[in-house]
Amino acid sequence: MKLFITIFLVFLLGCTKEVDPSFVDTPHYLLAKHLSNNDENVISDVELFLRSKSKYQKKYRENLEYHGYEEPFADGFDFTFVLVETLKLNNKAVVVDWRADPMQTLESINTMSNQALSGCNQFEVLKQRYQHSEFNISHFLETDTSEPSILTCSKNIGSKLIAIDNGTDSWILILIKSKDVANVSDYAKQSDVNLYLNKIDG
Repeated sequence: MKLFITIFLVFLLGCTKEVDPSFVDTPHYLLAKHLSNNDENVISDVELFLRSKSKYQKKYRENLEYHGYEEPFADGFDFTFVLVETLKLNNKAVVVDWRADPMQTLESINTMSNQALSGCNQFEVLKQRYQHSEFNISHFLETDTSEPSILTCSKNIGSKLIAIDNGTDSWILILIKSKDVANVSDYAKQSDVNLYLNKIDG
């Protein structure tokens, strides 16, 4: 039995992705860590990009071409693009535009949070409000100040709804722990990533 446990632990450790020690103190790594809740795949993609942009291009060539990064613009993408794409790929971000249905957006954010958002004590009231709304999600993210709101609901569970500005008309929505907001803001500035922190509309 002890032999089996030893073999299992060796296997488990071998499967764990190792991060270069010189990488763990960089603002890019720390930002990816906080935004993804320590997701290994997100951190691995960010490290790959920072180590070798050409290797990242090789791994994600099809996705880059889908977004228009092919010759003569193959090298035009930056860290913000990489961060957003890996967060999307690993279900750590919800992408919506101004026309999105409020209820679908709420459900997507709740799914992204592993159902944590539904622990908000106003969640059911918020669902009813969104289900019967005539507005798009832009109304609730940009102009709505009534309660309950998706912003106060996230605050109620110790989180904050923020967005990454990736230069498009869409919102890249992410839930982070409220206690991490100051650090995330600092790491984002050092990484040249623009975040919407105080208001979703910036």
